[in-house]
Amino acid sequence: MFYVDPINGLDSNNGSYEQPYLTITYAMTQLTSGTALVLGNGNYTENITWTLQNCDIVAMEGNTSSAVRLSGTWSFTHSSPGSVRCRNLAFYNTLTHSG
Repeated sequence: MFYVDPINGLDSNNGSYEQPYLTITYAMTQLTSGTALVLGNGNYTENITWTLQNCDIVAMEGNTSSAVRLSGTWSFTHSSPGSVRCRNLAFYNTLTHSG
């Protein structure tokens, strides 16, 4: 499990709850299939092409979808039987999915 905080994180951190990453883009370079990415409150304006399989992208426990706003261009590409589960997130702008 890795954590991202767009306000207090640093991409030089280790991705733990106490030392979250700053960007989803960097966190993706550290993730492997089957891991979870936990997002703290804030606005994430990044262009993401998500190719990891069997992952969760979730808002930090207790957050609502209005607290975690994802904008930029989001593209999810994966092959069967892989999956990506997104919970309590609000997507703005472009969202595409294939696979």
